[in-house]
Amino acid sequence: MPDLMLGLSSTVSFVQTGHAVTDMQWEFREEGDEREQASRHELELKLININLAGTYYFNDWIGLSLRLPVRIVHSEAGFLREDNSEIEDFESGHHRDETLFGPGDLEVTAITRHSGQFTPSLAWFVSGSLGLTLPTGKVEDNPEVVGMWKTAHQHMFFGRGMPAPTLALNGSLRMDWGFVEGSFSATIPFLETASKEYIPPEGREWHEMGAWDMYEVGEYIAPHIFTGVFGVGSNFGTEGWTFTGQLQAYHQSEAQWQGFPGVNSGRTELLAGVRTSLVISDALIAELSVKIPVYLKMGTFGAEIEMPVLLGFGFYFTGDA
Repeated sequence: MPDLMLGLSSTVSFVQTGHAVTDMQWEFREEGDEREQASRHELELKLININLAGTYYFNDWIGLSLRLPVRIVHSEAGFLREDNSEIEDFESGHHRDETLFGPGDLEVTAITRHSGQFTPSLAWFVSGSLGLTLPTGKVEDNPEVVGMWKTAHQHMFFGRGMPAPTLALNGSLRMDWGFVEGSFSATIPFLETASKEYIPPEGREWHEMGAWDMYEVGEYIAPHIFTGVFGVGSNFGTEGWTFTGQLQAYHQSEAQWQGFPGVNSGRTELLAGVRTSLVISDALIAELSVKIPVYLKMGTFGAEIEMPVLLGFGFYFTGDA
């Protein structure tokens, strides 16, 4: 087996989401300012996740991997009246038209891999990993607390703020007609970020929400993330091509702030799709995948989400260092 693997992969998704607005979520207005408030917030998001990865195996069965995610988020916000007509030139501290770019958390992983033959026509492969993410991605102040002061805030987090352990298992069986594969991965943050005092702008009033300290915007624990994938594939008699049908389950738990669950967090997805791979040379493989959601659920109260398709591509180099 090769001892060096380099990868460049990306996923692209187009998400439409929105939620009803309560009076606690109204925008700050100076006394006498009678501009109307929105009854609903709508967001169109283009999410691009790029992964740069490298793995080196010291022998046939143990190696070390580095992975750095880079994220691009482009958002377009809309603000609606009760009759669903749009309010033009609306200014909001909750959402805005913007493009965000930055690294996520660097992940360092120790990997072990093993393979063998049950019979001449039945081969097996299994790998496992334990790792740690390092806080290289940006973390925002608690958007719920800042929002209750009617101050502009950000819900897009690129990092976790603290190291978090990761684990993964992968396995496959290869037969004459094709293969069956499965994987499971988890990221389980448990360390809380440091306390951070917030000083609101003068003239603002606190709008009570839960039991949070209204001057505390730290003490954050990022969501737990669990992903499982099952696939069945074959080359269908072609040369260099592989086609795989996949089913993917994803769950992101609620974030924690000051020991309480975050309101705008949590997501569960079930996606079905197809991945195709092409062996370009002995050292280079290209992949393309298309997945569509079968089930989507957000943890945000009153929120709706639509994601027509999730696109993925990757290039992987293998060789001897």
